[in-house]
Amino acid sequence: MDTQAKKFVKVRVNASGKRIIGILAIPPPHFRVSDYLNSHDDFLRVKQEKSEIIVAKDAISYLEALEEGEDDGSRPRSGEFHVVTVTLKNHAGTLKGKVFVPRDGTLQASLNKVRRFVNLRDVRFVSSPERYGFLAVGKQEVIMIQETTE
Repeated sequence: MDTQAKKFVKVRVNASGKRIIGILAIPPPHFRVSDYLNSHDDFLRVKQEKSEIIVAKDAISYLEALEEGEDDGSRPRSGEFHVVTVTLKNHAGTLKGKVFVPRDGTLQASLNKVRRFVNLRDVRFVSSPERYGFLAVGKQEVIMIQETTE
């Protein structure tokens, strides 16, 4: 993969209750949406058909990447997914999904990493038919995360 080329990903963002759909440019050296979300930049630019919206990362409750790239070097090689239930502050509902925990790590240690977002796979809202392959949830929106069984 060309490490100097920008990648463009269609995203759906919930920012303080506002839904924004558009294209997010992922600048090098990032390959995945989740890596860029957790970078030091405070804002994301979401391009829409006739405008651009600059979104503060801290205002993002969750972001759905409608596609996700591969980056062999950005995550640990071994570990397992833990099923969790996530209760959010400003959202009517609870999420259920899977968090990756590296081998010899714990869920708490994974959540305590200095990152703005918790990355979830196979996500669904408990009281809704909505399902997501990948969802990045802003840590500032989380009240509690409970490990559950499937």
